[in-house]
Amino acid sequence: MQTAGFTFNPPEWRGEPKVIAEMWKLSKGQRTAVCTLVNHPSRRAEIRCAIDGQLHESRAENDPLELFEQADAWKAAFLARNWTAKSAVDMPSETKGTVR
Repeated sequence: MQTAGFTFNPPEWRGEPKVIAEMWKLSKGQRTAVCTLVNHPSRRAEIRCAIDGQLHESRAENDPLELFEQADAWKAAFLARNWTAKSAVDMPSETKGTVR
């Protein structure tokens, strides 16, 4: 799919979601919120926001730009509630690069 000057080709659906990218990671105290972009069986892709590994919100769309805008809106809402950017350096090594 050609969108606004870039091509978006999510991995083919094979029975379970595959993480395409981590959109952002925030923290508040000991809590962590992570937004990931995953493939989707009937739409092109889905964004998922999880707090401490539990799904908080999700949205599936055919247009990846709508998903990027929604991810930014969710991030802004978290930041407005005093969540802060989570650095990979601050994370235990066994959780770097993983989404639960």
